[in-house]
Amino acid sequence: MHWLSGLALLATLIQTFASFQPRDMLLRLFIVFGTALWISHNILVGSPMAVLMECLFLLSNLVGLWRFYFWSKEANIAD
Repeated sequence: MHWLSGLALLATLIQTFASFQPRDMLLRLFIVFGTALWISHNILVGSPMAVLMECLFLLSNLVGLWRFYFWSKEANIAD
């Protein structure tokens, strides 16, 4: 097995493991890590559209993290 296939497998395993997490924050953090591995893989294989797709997925996940965990705390402090 080529090491890039191993990287893809690891990224997939992490994201699959994430989908079974009972807490949303833990799920999102595992997804961020798995997505970062996918972005690395796609850069190394030279797939710009796959890199773009995964970057947009990462961005949406980070926006969700910010919205549900950081922005809501700031709103509660301001009240």
